[in-house]
Formats: sequence, C-alpha cells, structure tokens
Amino acid sequence: MKIADANVIVGMVTGMTQGEWTIVGPVLAEAQATERPVVVTEAAFIEAEWVLRRRYGLARREIAGTLQALLDSASFEAWDPPLATLALRVMADEPRLDLADCVLAARHLSGEGEVLTFDRLLARTIQERRAGND
Repeated sequence: MKIADANVIVGMVTGMTQGEWTIVGPVLAEAQATERPVVVTEAAFIEAEWVLRRRYGLARREIAGTLQALLDSASFEAWDPPLATLALRVMADEPRLDLADCVLAARHLSGEGEVLTFDRLLARTIQERRAGND
C-alpha cells in the first residue's frame, strides 16, 4: 500500500515540478493499473487543507471540491471514503469550520461517537445536520 503525504496532495492541486512528477507520475499510473489507489490518511488530508488555505489562499469551499475530486479519482482513496466525503460536504456547507472540525463532525454524524467540544460553531453544525438527518 502506498500512502500520500500532504505535500503530494498539495502538489496535485497546485502543480508539481518535473522532478516531483517524475517520482509521483509512475506511482499514480501503477495505482490506476492495479486498482490499488494511493491512500490519503486523515492526518495528510487535514494538513493538506491547512496548507492549501494558509499558503495558497484557497477558499474552504474550493478546497472541499478539489479534495473530493482528488478522492474520486482512480489514483487516490481516503482512509475512510464515506467519512472523508461527509467531512468535505460539511466543510462545503459550513466553510467557517476547518477540515479537522469537519472530520470530527463527520465522525459524530456517522455514529462513530459523540464529539465533546467547547466550539460553538462545531456543536451547532453537528446539531443542525443531525436534525436534518445528514
């Protein structure tokens, strides 16, 4: 199994140097050919979102759509595809939350556990989405 670091994810979104692509390109081609996508872990997912937002100035909604498109490709797969998709939907709907909070909300909404937080926006987002059965 191949696991992507956040810098690979960021490079896929922002562009890579020829040297970087020389390394990554064959791995992605193999992932597609063998139907064994490169795994994006929760930590890399969250770090990539932070870098795309802070360093590259992308809006959270834009990041959510871009990361979802990456995860929908044949080359990449999230550590937990339904959870990652739900987290990105939460982020697209409530762009004031960062992706780490959206992953927590997704865990709560998927029944993995109850989130304990002092973050009012996170708590309200969970409550509203739960009431809407999303």
